[in-house]
Amino acid sequence: MFKFILCLIISFSFIHSSWAGVVIINPKNINPLDQISISKMFLGKTKTFANGSKCFPVDLKGKNPLAIAFRDALLKKSHSQLKAYWSKRIFTGKGKPPLQLISSEEVKQYVAQNIGAIGYIDESEVDQSVKVISTF
Repeated sequence: MFKFILCLIISFSFIHSSWAGVVIINPKNINPLDQISISKMFLGKTKTFANGSKCFPVDLKGKNPLAIAFRDALLKKSHSQLKAYWSKRIFTGKGKPPLQLISSEEVKQYVAQNIGAIGYIDESEVDQSVKVISTF
């Protein structure tokens, strides 16, 4: 039984480490973005793209493994650190967190339908409805 559980743990850690997340925007959005700009948008420190148009970051809800990978790689914050960060910003009136959706499919649809949206999904889910601007 111990060997079986150990195999499951190793399998899940391999699956998690093999994910390739990508940051996406609407294909009509021509604004260039680097990882620092993306991070600032998701932390509410930047509310517009370089051309002045409003940005609408969209996040995956809770402890989704892809959300954890995104927060670790680009935001450099854990789930609990991010909750504390947003609690403080909301309390001081400095902003509100990104819209949170349940699935990557919902994120992709939202980004595809909103020119100012920015989100992230698994690389395997990318199609012509969105444009990849970064990987993590």
